[in-house]
Amino acid sequence: MRLAHPSRQDIFRAETEAGSSSIKMSTWVFRTDSGSLQQIQIGAADLVAAHSAATSAWGWVGGFAGIRHILANIHNPFSNSTITNVFSCLGFRPSLCQILTFQGVVYLQDGYTDDAFGGDLRTQFLGLTICALAHECGAAQAIHVFMQCLAPALFLQASKGIPGMREALYTQLNDSSQVILNEGATRGLPKQFIQAIADLRLPACYHAFRKFNQTLDDPLLPEISMIGGLLKWIGKQHEESYFTRSAMVARVAACLKSVGYKIGQIRIWDGNGDPPILNRGVILVIAGSADTDPYIMDLDALEEQAFTSHYQLSTVGALLINALHFRCDKLPESFQTWFENVQNLISANLDFHWEWSYANDRSSMKIISTWNSPQGRPPSWSTRLASLDFPNFADRVASCYTLVGSDEMLRVVLKTKNYWVSNAHIPDELIRYRIITASILLAVIGKLAGPGFDNLRHVTTLNLVMPTWIMKITQCVNYGMEYGFPIYIAVALIASIHCGVDPEELGEGFLTSDETESLNGEVIGWRNGIYAVVPSLLFEMAPTLKAIGFRCSDTFIGNLPVHDKGFVRSGHERQLIFTEPDNRAPRLMEDETRSQAPPSPVVGPPVAAASDVEMYINIERIFQTRDPDLCFCGRVGGEVIGVVGVTEILTTLLRSFEPQKKCPGHEEVAQAEIMPASFWANMRWVRDRLMSKSMSSHNHHTYIPVKGNRCWALFLAGHINSSQGILSNGCFDCAATKRSNAFEKEGNLIVIGYQ
Repeated sequence: MRLAHPSRQDIFRAETEAGSSSIKMSTWVFRTDSGSLQQIQIGAADLVAAHSAATSAWGWVGGFAGIRHILANIHNPFSNSTITNVFSCLGFRPSLCQILTFQGVVYLQDGYTDDAFGGDLRTQFLGLTICALAHECGAAQAIHVFMQCLAPALFLQASKGIPGMREALYTQLNDSSQVILNEGATRGLPKQFIQAIADLRLPACYHAFRKFNQTLDDPLLPEISMIGGLLKWIGKQHEESYFTRSAMVARVAACLKSVGYKIGQIRIWDGNGDPPILNRGVILVIAGSADTDPYIMDLDALEEQAFTSHYQLSTVGALLINALHFRCDKLPESFQTWFENVQNLISANLDFHWEWSYANDRSSMKIISTWNSPQGRPPSWSTRLASLDFPNFADRVASCYTLVGSDEMLRVVLKTKNYWVSNAHIPDELIRYRIITASILLAVIGKLAGPGFDNLRHVTTLNLVMPTWIMKITQCVNYGMEYGFPIYIAVALIASIHCGVDPEELGEGFLTSDETESLNGEVIGWRNGIYAVVPSLLFEMAPTLKAIGFRCSDTFIGNLPVHDKGFVRSGHERQLIFTEPDNRAPRLMEDETRSQAPPSPVVGPPVAAASDVEMYINIERIFQTRDPDLCFCGRVGGEVIGVVGVTEILTTLLRSFEPQKKCPGHEEVAQAEIMPASFWANMRWVRDRLMSKSMSSHNHHTYIPVKGNRCWALFLAGHINSSQGILSNGCFDCAATKRSNAFEKEGNLIVIGYQ
């Protein structure tokens, strides 16, 4: 590996060359938004970790390795000619993703595109198709409708004589779906799809427009069945236009066309006059009685799944209309106004702050809500209505319902609250009630998500047809408002409106009164394609107040270890186990090349000083476990000296940042055991030291000077969490006193001298 540093550019290349000229050379370009090359130096550990993450089960490279193996070793039934009749690859953008490093956010770009989506026309066709369908349907439905409606026409007719081919393709797509979608995310497909749809200026309602003579009592056909009809039409390779009443079908057609499908113009027709005549066009019929959707998918072949909706805060009105899944008489502008009024009320009166607590010999963190005192008293009917979903803070949000309701709304909702919204006989009061309730949830969770959330794109499975989505989310919100939000509940809520997490996927028992009894207790983030929510610490990489909170992103983050369902879980310092610590740990205390022995702890006054050895930390998965849990890995001289978990670091930071009085001065000069960072770096010593009953053989507090060194400060913050240590932000005595008062007991303390 070699690093080249071009002048006058904020980029450098890491070129990894294979040993044979027959294997391609990949050039990775790293760039930053600001800073010079002298200021931004990416560690070798970050480069290696990025390569490892790219090819992992949660990465974005190699999603078609299994299918390519099948194509190379079995008589190939997948003909390029049948594909080229309906598809022509338009090329690929370079792969681009964020890498979170100690030096800040770095953008990794791989300009080599020959191997995109497997490097074969057949696999590229599969990858682009699944990405386009999944943008609207989600991965599971995308694969299902493709295998049911398009694959038979293009692939599977020729493979009937090969037992197991259909099942093998289906299995490979399911197993690799996340990697395939991740590659699509790195190549900019989600934003490409969003732009293609926006350019068509389709109606805000995504779903089907009824014929004027269709009775309103008739249930709507599931949208996925109409998408299946579009795919069947593509497979038949007809030249005439395809007419549909589903705006979602038109959106899917736009996505497919943008990646190379041979689809003509996509037009809207109001049903008046002669129908448009287009070559291979798709026509969205929004009125009239023309026949549409001739190849609609068999309902018996459907699998019920949640649909996804991409939105920004400026398009919440359209999101709310789509969540009703039928054409109502309200305009998206009306719902947008309702939402913005609710958001203004919530934002002006609600705030969140993080707290830590100590009980039963363990620390925990929660996010606590605080409300301003309400101005005026809302009508009693609105308070009672609010209490149906928000019993713990009904008086704070009751005024939201007065924006669009009256006491009649309460009377109607008490009778119909759990109804499905599917036809015109549903009272308007119930629709308005669900719109306002959903707006409250969006506003509260958006506030919880932290600064910058309002400026991003989001995806959600919000469904207002049935009460299930609201019930699941309000359960979590009410729990958090009463007891405080554990990190994993806050993350799940944010992911539900930003990452497209379906509340149904959280499962029963997600809420628990005791965090230690829940497998979700260490969930700290979520990633779904380009959408992610993580602790702010991963972006700030510094022991500051800005590190406390959440940060959302709508650009793919490449170096996050992610579990199967998309959640990110924090590892633990104690999970690192060296079987031979003497051989594996850096022998800093026995360095034979030194003319003198390394410094040992001494007793003296704690004075701010720099660390005596440099450290580098980076984000990795814990390498000695099967689970892809996230950790900060610390290295001295390139050797691992330990790993620490994100929750451990955050807990120590919260403990350290608690407000304290101004130092009054101290009559006596404090004494502490001054421990050099190099001494701490010996893993065997740390293990034995932490397991001992006393943290100090001299009966003094321990002070580790690492002034201004962010790496050491974060690493040590994680290490000392189990012993309830603290960072000193000034006076050593004040820090020690604050800690002793917090735990109401005496004892030796580890203090990190960062400032």
